[in-house]
Amino acid sequence: MSLFHVFRLTRLIQISDGEIKLMKRNVGMFPYDIIANLQQSYFNSHGFQETYNFFFNEAKKGSKEFHEYYIQHLGYEDKRKIIELQRKLAVVSGFGKIELAYSNFSENQFKFKVTHSPFVAKLQKQSYPVDLFLTGYFAGALESILQKPVYGIETKCEARNHDHCLLEFGDKNFIEKLMNEIK
Repeated sequence: MSLFHVFRLTRLIQISDGEIKLMKRNVGMFPYDIIANLQQSYFNSHGFQETYNFFFNEAKKGSKEFHEYYIQHLGYEDKRKIIELQRKLAVVSGFGKIELAYSNFSENQFKFKVTHSPFVAKLQKQSYPVDLFLTGYFAGALESILQKPVYGIETKCEARNHDHCLLEFGDKNFIEKLMNEIK
């Protein structure tokens, strides 16, 4: 293949606002389509709560292990800079456009605003929030920084006709209260 053909192929790649598309399909460092299909199948057979528990907890566990190693070996200490690095990592991985919308370290409460989620793009309109994996990712990342249990829930979701997704994090009581409000 000539160099000219390689350059022609690069026109098929689009990168903007946290989206990575190849030939108009979401791609990235993560198998979104596979996870989204698995999540939808799990939801259809087990309902929201079991689906949430499974995907959130698995993502949280992996994220916490990764970020604890990452923080320890790179020697980061500034919690705000670590959160910003974690946010950027999610964006460049193709999880969408992500902003830290709120942070309160004294209350251990955080909110991330997400648009262009690959899970929303794949699953489209749903009766449940679809960014379970991303919510677990940030819960694990935050837990690795705070050294305290962190729980999370997606309180707004583009797949549920909101204009953006909103991932909220805090202690168990705070998140359980939010979960009861969105049911």
